[in-house]
Amino acid sequence: WRGDSEKLVRCLFDLARHHAPATVFIDEVDSLISQRGEGGEHEGSRRMKTELLVQMDGLASSAAQTFVLAATNLPWELDAALLRRLEKR
Repeated sequence: WRGDSEKLVRCLFDLARHHAPATVFIDEVDSLISQRGEGGEHEGSRRMKTELLVQMDGLASSAAQTFVLAATNLPWELDAALLRRLEKR
């Protein structure tokens, strides 16, 4: 069961690339990608965050027409690395 979260994130983005143009909507993204470095963060959460950021980097460098839309009520709690990857509106 170890590593299932990363596999599911990778699978989600692979499917989005395959069915492009596609939109990946992440509601309450702050629950997935809060600021790193906080005490008590589980290793599995860190790995899943890293995989999500890697997949988002892959979208920017590929020609696939995949759009990531994220919603949150707590933008100040988002990880700085995620904020750099998302266009703010």
